[in-house]
Amino acid sequence: MKTPNFWQHPNDWRSLVLAPLAWLWCWLARRRVLAYRAGRKTAQRLPVPVIAIGNVTVGGTGKTPLTLWLARRLLEQGYKPAILSRGHGAKIKGEPRRVMLDSLAGEVGDEPLMLKRALPEVEVWVHPERFRAGQAALTLGADVLLLDDGLQHLQLARDLEIAVVDAARSQNMGLGNGRCLPAGPLREPAQRLKEVDAIIMHGGESHAAQRQWGMHLQPGAALNLVDGSHRALSDFVGQAC
Repeated sequence: MKTPNFWQHPNDWRSLVLAPLAWLWCWLARRRVLAYRAGRKTAQRLPVPVIAIGNVTVGGTGKTPLTLWLARRLLEQGYKPAILSRGHGAKIKGEPRRVMLDSLAGEVGDEPLMLKRALPEVEVWVHPERFRAGQAALTLGADVLLLDDGLQHLQLARDLEIAVVDAARSQNMGLGNGRCLPAGPLREPAQRLKEVDAIIMHGGESHAAQRQWGMHLQPGAALNLVDGSHRALSDFVGQAC
């Protein structure tokens, strides 16, 4: 996703013009969080631990690779994790959809399919209502649920919240001009980062006292979402896009 350049500049006239709408967006987002905390809205709870991984900005920050890493570590510790995704780009109605190795990206979403093919031992379920996806995962024995891009999905109660921040970006640790949509890249006010259990700094360093841990991604093979095949990145050197 290509984001507008003015999202990085607080004094850009386009951001300033949109600032009133951004204030309204931030206010509504914050009001929603506080409504769940005060009990005016009730989050549904499942009988197993739920870990939400997400961020406060639009665009990629490394949420999905972190979800994959966590699932692998949980498997190594003897747990049976399942990943719950909304399935962006897929039209899902009715019952939750179980992602299979031969699923089509158009049916389940490209990221859920990538997760399944990268880690076939882990069940991946897709549905806009993560609670229903979680219920489906429990029927197959899941004992830990990972919400990929689930920080704002407050309808499902969580036991641990992890926010991913792109610290490699020079402008305000990936928070851009610090404004909410549509004047900036924030989905909700940056103060939300003070409330999560852990912050993963993609491209940054660890500061345990501040609940911050560094993460550095390394490129691997290219995955074909049509047939599941892998190719080395070096195979594409010199090829036109």
